[in-house]
Formats: sequence, structure tokens, C-alpha cells
Amino acid sequence: MDSLPDLEGLGVAEKDDLIRSLCLCVVQLTAKLAERESRLALNCRNSSKPPSSEGYDEPKPKPKSLRGVGKNPTGGQKGHAGHTLEKSEHPDHLVIHAPPAHCGVCHVPLSEAQVVETRQVFDLLPTRYEVTGYWGAAVPAGRGTKGRFPRR
Repeated sequence: MDSLPDLEGLGVAEKDDLIRSLCLCVVQLTAKLAERESRLALNCRNSSKPPSSEGYDEPKPKPKSLRGVGKNPTGGQKGHAGHTLEKSEHPDHLVIHAPPAHCGVCHVPLSEAQVVETRQVFDLLPTRYEVTGYWGAAVPAGRGTKGRFPRR
């Protein structure tokens, strides 16, 4: 249809055919428009498009979570007696962390170290567990100088 048809020279049946073909064109164009608009609405968050295909627009704010603040308290059930892994009296290995030979502040020689703190690590082995005891020793002389535990 390059030019408009002469409607006065058309009969009723020809006008009805023209209306039907125009309606069909409108339906097809509406479907194409809806498909193209849905393609424009796609981005990397709601499709499989990579973020690099977004372009250099301003970053869009992340949607806020719809979850409310928790109504239940944290922790176990009320009245439930908890269980604690108690220290072993006879650890399989013992590592002593002694303080340095001299006080780091007043440089007095340190001689008598005493155990002031203990820690234990329980390592689960395939058939049994192995306990390593860590003893931090300190000397009464000086300013609270004691052995340092390793960082884990």
C-alpha cells in the first residue's frame, strides 16, 4: 500500500476487506511493539545478559529487602540445658609458651615462670580425637610479662 486507496470507488465488501486487513496489521504491530518493549526492559538482573552489556548509565540502586526484623529471639529454646566441651585433664600433646628471658619494659631478667592461663584445641581425627594443651607462663617479676599464644 504505497498510496491511500480511493474509498469512494470501493464497494461495501471491498471496504470490509480493507478494514479487516488494517485490523490484522494493527494486531501484528501491537504484538511486535510489546515484544520490543519487553526486550528493552531486560537487564543483567532479570535476564542472562552480562553486566557489561548494560552500558555506562548511572548505577541503579539495589532493591531493599522485604524481610522484616526477626520476631524470635536468638539462641536455643528456653529451659534447654546446653552442652559444653570440657577441658581434658590429660591432653595428648602439651605446648608451653614461655615468656621471653627479659622483661620487655624494664629489661629485668625473668627467671620463675608460672602457668597463668590454659587453652585446649580438640582436633577430630578419623578414629579418635587428639587434645593439645597450651599453657601460658608468666613471671611475677616485671610488669605482667607472660608467654604469648600463637594466633590461629
